[in-house]
Amino acid sequence: MGKTNLLDAIYYLSSGKSYFNNIDSQNINHREKYFTLQGSFSTIEGSEEVFCGFTAGRKKVLKRNDVEYDKLAEHYGKFPAVMVTPLDLNLVTEGSEERRRFMDSTLSIYDKDYLQKLVQYNHVLAQRNSLLKQHREGEKLNKSLLQVYDGQLQAFSQLLYPKRRQFIEELSPLFNQFAGQINEHQEELKLRYDSQLSKENLLDLLAKNLEKDKVLGRTEVGLHKDRLEFKIGSSPLKKFGSQGQQKSYVLALKLAQAKMVEQKTGKKPILLLDDIFDRLDDLRAARLLELCHEVFHQIFITDTSRERLLAALQKAGKDGEFFEVKGGVVEAEAAHE
Repeated sequence: MGKTNLLDAIYYLSSGKSYFNNIDSQNINHREKYFTLQGSFSTIEGSEEVFCGFTAGRKKVLKRNDVEYDKLAEHYGKFPAVMVTPLDLNLVTEGSEERRRFMDSTLSIYDKDYLQKLVQYNHVLAQRNSLLKQHREGEKLNKSLLQVYDGQLQAFSQLLYPKRRQFIEELSPLFNQFAGQINEHQEELKLRYDSQLSKENLLDLLAKNLEKDKVLGRTEVGLHKDRLEFKIGSSPLKKFGSQGQQKSYVLALKLAQAKMVEQKTGKKPILLLDDIFDRLDDLRAARLLELCHEVFHQIFITDTSRERLLAALQKAGKDGEFFEVKGGVVEAEAAHE
């Protein structure tokens, strides 16, 4: 009906990109050649107008108060929003890349230097991998150029790795707090950050692994191999956690993310909850809403059942305004008493 699209539109205006698909051309209705989004954010300073438009084959346009950004990254973090969807279980069930993306996207909201250095690291990494691939395909390895790339990766790693480590150190107690409240301290849920750089200098790692890299045609050591592990007790959550435990873990993680963003930016993020009450009992859903009310300034919730959502709100002692979405059309209902 368009409920998820509505939340993604809010997220788009907040971050400058879709939560679900980073390829802008694939967010255009298949019958159209472009899309536009426009919305207002109310802040302490007043109303802020944000416009985003994309036409196939052209550069995306992002404006704040009719002033176009030179770089889209300048908008990131201005109006923070946190999205929670059933797809977020991929943080648990998929590989390390999803969890690294979670770390990087959160850090980038409040640390623009981190975002810039991460982009540069990934650019140099792609160049090194290209050089290794060319060697695997028969070209002579340019050792001088390889040495330059190694030095650049080392320099960026020295800036990025401590920030990732500090991020986990600060996120963990917040995560533990929310996980305990959601689960009433029934299970011990843990975060663990593992990096090759915690034990060895990157230049040494690159030198030791060079022969393997030459055979594979890619770089097998570095920040892009960092791991964020999710544990239930001492066991991997992916293997030993039930779906309910995994969902609780992700919810606690997102609440901790939002709280950290607030602490770093002074702004309470908007919360976007998309169809997450399915398979949550009324008590757990109410507890989640109570926690969300403490952390977030404004909450948008989608659900296929008005009665289920109303019951959760009433049990939590919260109020809200209801909207019905049919075929992409949003109609307001009267606020419930």
